Amino acid sequence: MRRRIVAFGGIAVLAALLAAGAVRLAFRPQPVPLYISADAPRPEFLPVYLADHLGYFRDENLAPRFVSGPDVPPDAARVILLDLASFLFRTVGEAREGVVIGLLSARPALYLLSTAPQPAFGYAQLKGATVLTDELLTASETHFACALKVHGLYLFRDITPITNLPPELHAGALEAGIAGYLVAAEPRATLLAVRGRLHIVASVGNTLGDFPGAVAVAPRQCLAGQRESLAAFTRALYRAQLYLRHYGPADAVPALARFFPDLDPELVLALVARLYNDGIWAPAPVLTEEALNRVAGDLAGLRRLQHRVSCAELVDPTLALDALERIRKPPKKAGKQKMTRP
Repeated sequence: MRRRIVAFGGIAVLAALLAAGAVRLAFRPQPVPLYISADAPRPEFLPVYLADHLGYFRDENLAPRFVSGPDVPPDAARVILLDLASFLFRTVGEAREGVVIGLLSARPALYLLSTAPQPAFGYAQLKGATVLTDELLTASETHFACALKVHGLYLFRDITPITNLPPELHAGALEAGIAGYLVAAEPRATLLAVRGRLHIVASVGNTLGDFPGAVAVAPRQCLAGQRESLAAFTRALYRAQLYLRHYGPADAVPALARFFPDLDPELVLALVARLYNDGIWAPAPVLTEEALNRVAGDLAGLRRLQHRVSCAELVDPTLALDALERIRKPPKKAGKQKMTRP
């Protein structure tokens, strides 16, 4: 009889626990859809990919949906990932009416390549050279022009750019001797270097130093109506940045590989290691007025930017600063993560 009472008691306790769990699930709010859009995946966006991979968006009750176009419900929370220079040019769709809420990369992931290794490379060697680059006023061409300016060099005056060839023909044109150098963004630079076709001779990002690259932008109407969801996005982003700083890039490899399924795992590993060692990713999501003015000043000095830039109008740092205030220590080291598709 005593055993039967104990057994019934155990069943009652178990039933109570299950009921309590059901009540908690019943009252748990549904995750808020968060649409994260970009023209194409880019390695500079890794902190966002890592936040999703490690479950930080889920912890903030967000359900991220990565999209490549403007087909987003009008009242939905939305973040646009793009380069700061492109944002300042005001040429990228809905981002023209947006506000920067987070910094993703501290400098551009852009490299200068040649057909032969040049361990003693100096920018003075570029004077009189022909260089393959993307079209004028693209982010990569603009960043390269800014890096040249650091060394007193200018496109067209000192260097002849070839901007009318599609990127898939750049490597062949360089090998054929049409140009002496090639400017390539990632992952194309690492792809060409790992395969042995070309050699990276300089990091444009390292030449520029603290020169913000990729940013997260929120449409103004979204910032007004979905502010808490955007604050949750920024907290998750900062946790991912802290994780990357404290635990290194190992967990970043599968996070990035999800968005580049056609790249070999060894190439993704080499890519992540290069960008981590070059300090590409920003340590925190705050875009300062000083950093914004440096980029805008360089663009204006090169006559790429014709309008006045106001940090107060283009940047809302409050969400990023709030994340820094709330999150004072790095997250725990993650265990083995399951791979999911974006």
